[in-house]
Amino acid sequence: LVKVRSWDQEIMTAAFDRCDRLRQLFHEARERVDSSLLGTHTRRRLAREVGPASENLTLIAAGDVLRALRGHGLAMPGYVSEGLGQELDASGHALVDAGHGRYSAEMRRLGMGLLLAEMQGQLLAAVDGRAPLRLVLRSAHAV
Repeated sequence: LVKVRSWDQEIMTAAFDRCDRLRQLFHEARERVDSSLLGTHTRRRLAREVGPASENLTLIAAGDVLRALRGHGLAMPGYVSEGLGQELDASGHALVDAGHGRYSAEMRRLGMGLLLAEMQGQLLAAVDGRAPLRLVLRSAHAV
């Protein structure tokens, strides 16, 4: 049995759309990274090297293309330096870390509550013999 949930029902990722406090914490964490020295320097460097096309890109989205090129052994565009690629990687990881609560126990607790509750219910049902479920594989994607 393969169970695929619709995005609005998914619990393996934080439920920002279902929890006002989690959403607030997420935006605060993202703003801290965006306004940090790393975030502002990377944004300025991206604008300088890529130009106006970078204005609507997040630092994660801008780095995705470069990571894909490097991952396939392809050269970066001539107007993009290796240093910018490294800064975009660092900025992207900082944003993902902050956005998933690396520095906030409250964010982690709010973000994983639904998943842990489901897992606890599945374990108890299996132990009590109320469910035939014996193996669960979960898969997700992050930067």
